[in-house]
Amino acid sequence: MAVPLTAVRTDRARPYVQVVRTEGDSQKVVHQSVELGIRGQLAGNPSATQDSEQWVAVTGLEEGSTVILGQLGSLREGLVVKPLAAKP
Repeated sequence: MAVPLTAVRTDRARPYVQVVRTEGDSQKVVHQSVELGIRGQLAGNPSATQDSEQWVAVTGLEEGSTVILGQLGSLREGLVVKPLAAKP
C-alpha cells in the first residue's frame, strides 16, 4: 500500500498518518503508526514529471483506510469529522 508522502507525519517518535475511522455513529481522526518503505512516483503514470507528487509504501495501515492529506495539517486525535463527498 502507498500513500502520498505529504500525508506522513513525522512530529512524533514514529511516523504516522491521520485516518478517518468510524466509531459508533461518528467518524473520528485516528493517528495510525506506519512503517515506511520505498519512495517514488506511481508506476505507469505517463505524465509523471520531476514535480509529480512523491508516494511512499507503508505497512501498518488497513486497506481501504481514508487517509487525510498533509495539506490539512495536524488534526487532534479523536476530533469528530464529517468527510465530504469527492468531486466528480
